[in-house]
Amino acid sequence: MHTLINDSAAVILAIATIVLAWATIKLFIHTQALSNLTKRLVLIEEKRDERDEQTKRRADITIALNTIEELLKIDPNHFGTYLSRPKGIPEPENTLLRRLHNYMKYIKDPDCHRYINHLIQVIDTVQQGTNIGGNRAVLEHEFKLIQERMNWSITEWRDELAS
Repeated sequence: MHTLINDSAAVILAIATIVLAWATIKLFIHTQALSNLTKRLVLIEEKRDERDEQTKRRADITIALNTIEELLKIDPNHFGTYLSRPKGIPEPENTLLRRLHNYMKYIKDPDCHRYINHLIQVIDTVQQGTNIGGNRAVLEHEFKLIQERMNWSITEWRDELAS
């Protein structure tokens, strides 16, 4: 009788071990499937983020392009004339330069960065009551350089928006 109980216990233990092994294999298979689904979800999210970034870039470039096109219509002498007046803030140049400044990360020409930053700094100084002195011609020239050099970005951006 004692042998029968030991044999029955051994059989039950063997069956339980087999069931546990089977459950472990099933758990492994489901875990692997879940891992694969998670990887696919990550790829989908990355593509969505990429698409969102591209949409934002296109919207930003459209605004920057429109801003540059408005700046190109302005006579550089108009800019200098207003700056030479006491607290003379040239509009729309002031607004357009500040708007363009927000999108400088898309402008590859470092000289444009320098000119835009400098002209905004001068406008800020004039707003505080400082006179530009004899720098009018230099400032008009920098404004003209921005207009000329931004043509490179215009071509590149139009091509990008067309694609």
